[in-house]
Amino acid sequence: MGDKIEKKEKGIKVWKCILSISFVILSVLLVYLLIWTKDIFGDVPFSQVIFHMMVPLEGTDTSIIMSYVYGASKWVGIASAIMVALGVIYYLNQKSKKDDEDSKDGLKSKKIKNLFAKIGVVLLSINKFLIRRMLPITAMVLVLVLVVDFVGFGMDDWVADRLNSSSIYEEYYVDAAEADIKAPAKKKNLIFILSESLEASYTDFDNGGCMDRNYMPKLTELAIENTHFSRNESLAGAVEVEGTGWTIAAMVAQTSGVPLSLPIGNNAYGKYDEFLPGVTSMGEILEENGYVNEILIGSKREFAGVDNFFVKHGNYKIFDYYTALEEEYVKKHNGFWGVDDEDLLQIAKDEVGHLAAGEQPFSIIINTIDLHTPNGYLCNACGNEYDDNYKNIIACQDELITNFVEWCQEQEFYEDTVIVVAGDHLSMAPIVKNEYVPDGYQRSVYNAIINSDLEPVNWKNRQFTTMDMFPTILASLGFEIEGERLGLGTNLYADKKTVMETIGKNEFMEEISKNSKLYNKDILGTR
Repeated sequence: MGDKIEKKEKGIKVWKCILSISFVILSVLLVYLLIWTKDIFGDVPFSQVIFHMMVPLEGTDTSIIMSYVYGASKWVGIASAIMVALGVIYYLNQKSKKDDEDSKDGLKSKKIKNLFAKIGVVLLSINKFLIRRMLPITAMVLVLVLVVDFVGFGMDDWVADRLNSSSIYEEYYVDAAEADIKAPAKKKNLIFILSESLEASYTDFDNGGCMDRNYMPKLTELAIENTHFSRNESLAGAVEVEGTGWTIAAMVAQTSGVPLSLPIGNNAYGKYDEFLPGVTSMGEILEENGYVNEILIGSKREFAGVDNFFVKHGNYKIFDYYTALEEEYVKKHNGFWGVDDEDLLQIAKDEVGHLAAGEQPFSIIINTIDLHTPNGYLCNACGNEYDDNYKNIIACQDELITNFVEWCQEQEFYEDTVIVVAGDHLSMAPIVKNEYVPDGYQRSVYNAIINSDLEPVNWKNRQFTTMDMFPTILASLGFEIEGERLGLGTNLYADKKTVMETIGKNEFMEEISKNSKLYNKDILGTR
């Protein structure tokens, strides 16, 4: 009977030890996750975290994932070493006591005691306390870490927003499926260069930016010489709002006029074949009017649901990393996301040429990638003029994109083509956020529209978001939109206030972050 009790007690001790170790490792992983996320991506909204938990990770740059694995492994190793050391110290201390009882001369015990005398009585006392109360202590540490992560990731704000309801959609949302949209008699082609993390902020203060110099002078000139919309009287673009700050969210915002949002208890994005089924996007409108749609991306098509969204919303042909391999544009992955922007824009020339040779009007979205966080990708076309890799990549984007636009302007199809160059969202790169942004400065997303027949009523001192690009791009092609609004976006060419201008920036930012019954039912739901 006594043996059974002793055996049971030993089993309980083993399980307590296993649980304690698990709690410590999990705590370390969660703490490092918060540190790593802030370092790599900055203060990302929790909605972004939620979305990427709901969709597959295929196509993600593995170097980013591995940076977490390597860093976490190091700290787990350190924590494990500390725990082992504490356990060894405790074991040896207990063994010394037993030797005192069993040894006549006590020589062995004295040696051990002398050894621990050097380590310190205080450490032994702390160690005994920790060992004997390991499970409740580690459990409390885990709870504390969970609370820190909850606040650190902004989960508290996200939950609060989900519990508060907004009527912004009821008051201002226009369903494009029900809107009166008239196509022009002569339809213009669309080349939409959606550039990763391209900010108007990369210019100097004289041009509305926040850098020590203008790292994109050609794109600055391109915007000024053509049409651009600005929050001031120089080059400053769209405001980034909740649900628009990562690649697929930015794509949705600029082609559909809505953010990506996920209410508590709803796994709508898990219904992967129904990616925003209640949305009518630019691609669908163009397809209904005889356009051929294509999207050209350097990454893999399944990344973050890009393929599902564009196939479902406009029947886009998708040219991605896999296609580039099949058609032998590239031989292998370059170690970053796939096809670098130098090669991507070369491919774009061929793809645009094929589309232009057809009988139908076309639209093509070209999504660049080299400015992706944390440090971007310096392709072979880039120089090393500046002291920072990211600055060199910005300058390289300036050259690559402008050269492509100039090539388009030399082609026969250009007369009937509108070119839109826009950033997808603000950069998450540490250098941009930490080193250059002064207090009170509002970073903004770049935009330029080239070869539209329209002239804006007012391009400067505007308050607008990337969602306003949806009706604005359609208008630049000659489409007439009754009421000048689609989704939550407003045609910036028109003499009409945006939703942000109507209700104020602060209120707009608050309302767009809240839960919406209309969004959940009509946009996330099935038509």
